[in-house]
Formats: sequence, structure tokens, C-alpha cells
Amino acid sequence: MKNIKNKLVKLKEDKNFLEYPLWILDRRSSITKYSLEKDNGTYEISTSSNKLPDRIDKLILYYLMLVLFENNFEDEISVTRYRVVKNVFSCKGATFYYNRILKSLERWHGISVKFEGIFFNGENHTTRGFHIIDSYKFDHKTGEIMIRFNKNYVEQIKSSNYYKLIDFNEVKKLKRDISVRLYEILTKQSLPWHIGVKKLAEKLTLNKKYPSDILSKLYPAINEINKNTDLKVLFSSEKNKEGKTICIFEKMVESQLPTTADSDNKSSVSPIILKAIPREYQVNSVFKIIEPYHDKPDYVISNIKYTNGKYDKNYSAYLKLALQEDYAKVNREVKEKKDKVVQKKKDHILEKKNQEKLLKQKVWDYFNSLPEGERLKFRSDAEEKMSAALKFIKIPEGRKDIINAQIEKDMIMELKQGQKL
Repeated sequence: MKNIKNKLVKLKEDKNFLEYPLWILDRRSSITKYSLEKDNGTYEISTSSNKLPDRIDKLILYYLMLVLFENNFEDEISVTRYRVVKNVFSCKGATFYYNRILKSLERWHGISVKFEGIFFNGENHTTRGFHIIDSYKFDHKTGEIMIRFNKNYVEQIKSSNYYKLIDFNEVKKLKRDISVRLYEILTKQSLPWHIGVKKLAEKLTLNKKYPSDILSKLYPAINEINKNTDLKVLFSSEKNKEGKTICIFEKMVESQLPTTADSDNKSSVSPIILKAIPREYQVNSVFKIIEPYHDKPDYVISNIKYTNGKYDKNYSAYLKLALQEDYAKVNREVKEKKDKVVQKKKDHILEKKNQEKLLKQKVWDYFNSLPEGERLKFRSDAEEKMSAALKFIKIPEGRKDIINAQIEKDMIMELKQGQKL
């Protein structure tokens, strides 16, 4: 395959490998296993190598998939290391890049994928496992690499009716790891799309606990995707009735594209930042002030809102000072502390609920292990204790719930007395 820099190059990617990650964001992590549990199944990637693949590894795999496509999905392909380096890294070669290709092949050779549930293929519930690359061989004299892909992996992509076309040159333009992973997810996702911020972080393999930390990574990623790819996405977040942060992704319509921000100064102001600026101040002089802080959306938005409430006459001058001196720092810190306190309380409540759930499960496991005679006695005692309440309950399910609740209570006491809890 010749230099593809100026070509429109798209490759076929199965939706499953866009939904479920084959790589992780954290390049420094030494984890060798990552799993996801969803409503439609459990997905797990593991490796016999020293770590799971990262963005560079996925970029190399994408290029090899282009070669695979050129070879009509034959399992075995041949390509020179020089050609891979030139097309992936846009350079003619250096020892570091040459070694990086071999390291990547080692990682993909060590990957195992396991899935139990329903794949995007219309099949029933299945359990399946496969690898990505079965073998590879590098000829040090000629620089040629022979790669044999796993047949199941190739067949999954080749025969899939559930796929998307990935523009390799667009992916190459994305320099943030999270931008590439988010691009993969959004490519397959119908918009508008609402998802809990923590669920999204799990899909992204982003190891962040607090919503504010996750959002601070998402805004720059969306900016980079909007600037460098054909995907034009409007991103925002809101709290639902339970107080959980929900991420909202929508298609940009023409009126939402930040054309004013891309005029004379070629700036790329995020639509979410643009929303915070009063319409009469959406001008190039303001965009130029904001531009140096484009990768700090929370910082910018907080200082814009501070300026909106405090400026007297010169909006641009006040905003410039606010950004330089961080006038909104105290407000932002107070909000972050509140968010963390609220999140801590929610985590505590959730942990307590989980403990109660485990306790109930233990109680009923123990109850079901008892001889039938003992179970009948527990039920009879419960009915007797709740006889007054049961007089007013005629619905069978309601009566059953009351009796079961009393059995749980009695069983907990029984287990505590016997020190089995």
C-alpha cells in the first residue's frame, strides 16, 4: 500500500469493536485485563503481554486492517515495516518507530477477547472467544513482516452487516487518546444520545471517579473531533432527577457550528463555551482571549459566567483579567467540593444498599438450604407475628411480601445469634 496521506481511506470496522474496546487509554497502566458488564453481556480483553494495547497500537492495527482489506480479507498479509511507519507515523523511519511496530505486533499477538451475551449480529445469546493476530514474522534483512490474522476475527469483520466505515486519516489527526476512543464510540452511535457520565467513562476505559474530572477530559476531546473529523457533535451535560450527571451528544445543525469562531483568527471555540458567552459578545476579540485556554473548558466557562455577572462596561477587558487571574477560582472550588461531598454521600448510600442486598441474598441462600420442616416453621412464625397486618391485606402478592419481610428479619436475628453473619 502506497502513501495514503492524501487519499480518502476508509476501513470496515465491526460495531462490536467500536462499542467494546480492544485497547485502553492509560498508556502507563500495567493492567493485563479489562472487562465491561452491560445489559446485553459481559466483555473481557486480556493479554499475555506486559500490558494491554493503547492508541498507537490501535492506529497500527487500523493500518494493517487497510492492508487486509486490500488483500480481500485473506488471513495472511505481507507488508514492510518501513511502509507501516510511513503511513502510521507520517515519517520515513527511525529506530524508535521501527521498534514500536514490533512491540505493537507483540501486544496484538497476546490479546484474547472473550464475550458472553448478544453481539451486534442478530444471533442469540452466545459465549465466544478469539484472538486478533495468530502469528507474525519479521525478516530483519528485508524488513518484511508476515502477519497471520485470527480467522474468527477476520470473519467477524468480513461478514458483518453491523459495521461502520472508519476514516483512517481522520483517526490519525486525533492526538488525544480519549478523542480516538470517543470517536470510535460516536461513529457507531445514533444521535441524539444520552448516557450517564460514569457509564461513558467505563466505555472509554477512562479511570476517573468524579463526574467533574470526567467532563474535563470530554470537552477537549469533543473540540478535537469537531475540528479534525467530519463528525460535528454538540456536547453538553445535565443532572437527572436522581442527581446523576448525564452526558448529551447531539448532531450539530448549521446554526450551531461555531462559524464566527473560525473566521479571521481561525479559532475553535467549543459550542458549549459559546453557549456561555452573551450573543452580543460572540466576536473575534473575545474568541482571541479565550483561545489560549481552549483545553480548560470548566475554567473558561466558570470565568465567563463570573464575568457575565460582574463586568461593568468593557466585557473583553474584564474577561481577559478574569481568565488571567482566575476570578472564578473560589466559586469553582466551592462547586467541586459540593459535588464531591454529594458524590461521597451517594457512594455511601449505594454501598449500603449493596451490603443490604448481599445480606438479603445470604439470608435467602441460608433459608433455602434449610430442611423443608424448618422453612415451614419460619413461614408459620412470620405469619403469626404479622397476623394483625395481614388482616387488612387481601392481595396475595402483598401478603407474600409482608411474610417474606418478616422471614428476612427473623433469619437475620437467627444468623446473628449463631454468629453466621
